[in-house]
Formats: sequence, structure tokens, C-alpha cells
Amino acid sequence: MTTPPTLRIYRGLPPEVVDGAVETHTHPQSAHPLLAVLFSGALHLLVLGGVSFLTAMSTSPGETLPGVPQHPLHLVFVAFILAQCGLGAILFARSSWSLYAKALLTIIALSAFWLLLIGTLQQTRDSLLTAQAWAAGIGLYAILVITIVSLLELALHYEPAAARSRFGLLHIIAATTAIAIALGVARNLSSRQGFVLADVLHWTFFQQVQLASCTSAALAVAIYISLRLPSTWSARAITSGLILLGITIAAPLAFQSIFGNDTGATLTEMRWLFGTQGLFLLGTLLPLQALRDATDESQ
Repeated sequence: MTTPPTLRIYRGLPPEVVDGAVETHTHPQSAHPLLAVLFSGALHLLVLGGVSFLTAMSTSPGETLPGVPQHPLHLVFVAFILAQCGLGAILFARSSWSLYAKALLTIIALSAFWLLLIGTLQQTRDSLLTAQAWAAGIGLYAILVITIVSLLELALHYEPAAARSRFGLLHIIAATTAIAIALGVARNLSSRQGFVLADVLHWTFFQQVQLASCTSAALAVAIYISLRLPSTWSARAITSGLILLGITIAAPLAFQSIFGNDTGATLTEMRWLFGTQGLFLLGTLLPLQALRDATDESQ
């Protein structure tokens, strides 16, 4: 016995409606996740292998090729650490885990990245000040990325984004308590070393580090937006390429115009830092976006 068409209960659209929808609706262009992963791996290998090759080409100490900084491997490693901080902040904003789990994992990850970063810096008499400046910079970096990406997701898809970022009074109490403890410990350590809060802005390169953190946050958010908003991969490639090129060229010039001789790095070093950082971000966010597109199409 067959059921009359008018009495059928469809879990989706009727076949004739679906066929008509397929003919009239065009899906956005997407990339295969496997190809995106291969592109990401090739991009990382290209950056690391190219830098290693350029370092090997400089046979004499202090001798560098034109357009290559004195310590390219160190700059690329710092760029890799900063890129991972931005990726962690983006995953914090996009993850559906509980806020407690996300906050705990983020603090552990940022602390590990901070220790790696401090371990690569040259030890001087201002090492403690440098470590504190970078700790504040990484915290500012993560807060900016989490805030902007969360607001973007709320604007695009309010309900799922609101469900991921929902918090209550207990979360606020826990956050304020943790911040108070951190500030109290920092103040105690600073006072033992003879520092006062009013001298923070006058620390060596403190302002430069904070501006570098803001620039890194802008780079991470801009690349995320360039992959998130355009519907085709050709538009994404053009937009992300222009953003990466623009920030790599404009940011060092802005640093030099603001700080002059007190910038602390040359134009070449800053271009390498922001350029390779953007490549690492692009190489990791691209397969994630391709996987998201494939998941949306399968639903």
C-alpha cells in the first residue's frame, strides 16, 4: 500500500522541490580539506626550509644577504610563537567547550608560549622587565583577538555564537578573582625588585612590545576575516594576500614613524616578523576554514 503524496511526512524537502533547488541554487566555491592541509604543510615547510637555506648561505658571522636580517631563524621562531598565540585565541572564541575549560587551556597555552618566547631572548640586566612586557603584550594580544572574533561571530550567527560564549555570575567572580591574584602577585614581585606601577610605561621597549602585540592581533583578525567572509576561494586568496602584504609593508613604517631610532628593530626585521607570522596564520586557518566549508555542505 502506498501513501498518497498529500499524506507523506517529509524529513526534508520533497524530491521535486530539491531537484528544482539544485538547478537554481549555486553553492559557494569550496576547497577540499585534504588539499588545504597539504597546502598548509607545504607553506610551513617552504617558510622554514627557505629560512634555513638563507641562514646556511650566510657563511661568515655577521654577513647577511640583501633583504635578510642577521638572525632570520630567531625572527621566524618568534613569529611562529606569536602566530600560535593568535590561533589559540581564535579557537577560544570559536570552540563550543565550557568557559572554564577554554580559560584553563588558554592560560596554560599562553604561559607555555610566553616561556618559549622569553627563553629565546638574549639575557640582559633588563630581562625581568622584558619578560613582564611580553607577558602583558601576549595577554593584550589574546584579549583583542578573542573579543573581536567573538563579536564577529555574534554578528554573523548570533544563536550558536551566543551559546558558545554564554557566561554567568560565577564566571565573572572567577575571572575577577584570577585577575586580582595575578595583579597582586605581579605587584609583590615588582615591589621586591624596586619597581612601581607608574614606571611601567617607561620600561625599555614596553610601548613597542604592546604596539607589536596590537599589530599581531590586527594581523590575526584580518586574516581570519579574509577567510571567513568571502564566499569563494579566489576572493579569499586575493583578500588575504592583500592584507598580508599591506600589514607587512605598512606596520614597520608606522613603527619607525612613531618611535624613530628607539624602535628596537630594523625595517627588514619587522617585515620578516609580521610577514612570516601572517604566513603561519594563513597556513593554519586555511585548512580549518576548508573543513568548516565541507562540514556545512554535508549538513
